Amino acid sequence: MFNLKLFIGFVPDEAFQTELQQTNPYLISLFIGREEYLQEIVHKGRRYLGKYLSSYPTFDQLEDMEKHVLSLLNHLAPRYPFSTNAFVLITCDGS
Repeated sequence: MFNLKLFIGFVPDEAFQTELQQTNPYLISLFIGREEYLQEIVHKGRRYLGKYLSSYPTFDQLEDMEKHVLSLLNHLAPRYPFSTNAFVLITCDGS
């Protein structure tokens, strides 16, 4: 049987990393690496920052999660232009 998970996130580019260096390290440790907030994954050699979705999400749940992830990212990098770096939906092996 398939054991797949969906992940919504974006590829942190150099501009995001620069912005993140100006962020309070406590906020970074609070928001990145915790299941309830943001997680980092590497998929096919690319690093992504975002969040896993529940199984079989509805379109509304997908939109809500995108808003939630964007809100968290804006706390970390408020001056970063997220509109220029689109979010992606990734199918990952759940094991």
